[in-house]
Amino acid sequence: MAIPVTGECELINAEMTGAGESDAPHVAGWLSHDGDVIEVLNLDALTPGPEEGLGKAAARRALGEQP
Repeated sequence: MAIPVTGECELINAEMTGAGESDAPHVAGWLSHDGDVIEVLNLDALTPGPEEGLGKAAARRALGEQP
């Protein structure tokens, strides 16, 4: 999966702290790096799975809709 980003990017290696009960479903955890706290995304919570995506595409085709 490719995720477009803007601005400065940096590849880091850090221990992840797991998400807590009060965090949103799209939060997988947190990283701490150079005094910054970085939210780690749960991509499964943000994107449909292949079955769901294929099912919607098939339904559109059955209805004669364009993707």
